[in-house]
Amino acid sequence: MKAEVTIHMDGRDRDIRRVTESELQAGWTEWRDAVRGDGVRVLVEYAGEPAIALISAHDQERLLRLEQQRKEEFRAFERISDAFKDVPVDELEREVARAIAEVRAEHSVDERQPNRAS
Repeated sequence: MKAEVTIHMDGRDRDIRRVTESELQAGWTEWRDAVRGDGVRVLVEYAGEPAIALISAHDQERLLRLEQQRKEEFRAFERISDAFKDVPVDELEREVARAIAEVRAEHSVDERQPNRAS
């Protein structure tokens, strides 16, 4: 059995254990309890290659939420993209460059002004 440790977005270290199908079958109860109780993730190898993963129900729910969030973010990008579908790309690039330059200039002016104490 090979073990890996990864750090996740919540800041916690998570064990990822690599096991063969035979090792999983032989120690099913222990692996199930480690996944369920300790949050261990198990990567099951078949013919030396990762084949399936065992994760806790909590991790599965989190994965589903992240997938849904990603879909929603892409829908937002699609709506923005649709709003500019008839604008030529070179015109969009010029306008974006102009907007960036404008914001940078405003930011530069703000940095040069002294902070005023209230």
